[in-house]
Amino acid sequence: MSRAQGKRGAGDPGRRERLVDTALSIMLIQGVQGVSHRAVAAEADVPLGSTTYYFRDLDALLMASIERLTQRRRMEMETWSADIASLDALITGLAELIITRLTRDRQETMLSYELYFLALRRPAFRFYSEASTQVLRDTIRRFADEDTTRALTALVDGLVVQGLLSTHIPTQHDLLVAMRAMATV
Repeated sequence: MSRAQGKRGAGDPGRRERLVDTALSIMLIQGVQGVSHRAVAAEADVPLGSTTYYFRDLDALLMASIERLTQRRRMEMETWSADIASLDALITGLAELIITRLTRDRQETMLSYELYFLALRRPAFRFYSEASTQVLRDTIRRFADEDTTRALTALVDGLVVQGLLSTHIPTQHDLLVAMRAMATV
């Protein structure tokens, strides 16, 4: 976007949304620590005062961006799971999804877990980890009883964290063995 296009002034009804999208884009590349009012304003090509006009503090900007990510993830999971008809098909799909999250969608997955663990020190951000877990739990619950739902949710979370920290991506076979064992216990 050229500087002339970016500075649209008070008549720019999409500015707040662009700031949210820009903050999320920065988080995907640099993590939460990369987001500042100055960085977002520069990347969005708007005056610095725009960020503080729309967001009283940095946490408000972060929360708006995290809410956007949460909405996007929920819609992706709903679309992804729409044609799944059984628990076994769900487990197979989850194995494929885990591999996708650890490869093609790695940056977004890293951000998701960075936000997930941010809540340990900053309780105001707990809503993201709870909402993120709820999306997965709601998807699994359509095919499994409550005990299996809780167990598979925890297992998927653990497998993704291990995959992010490991130097190798788990195989679909390894993921299927673990999830099917959990679902039949």
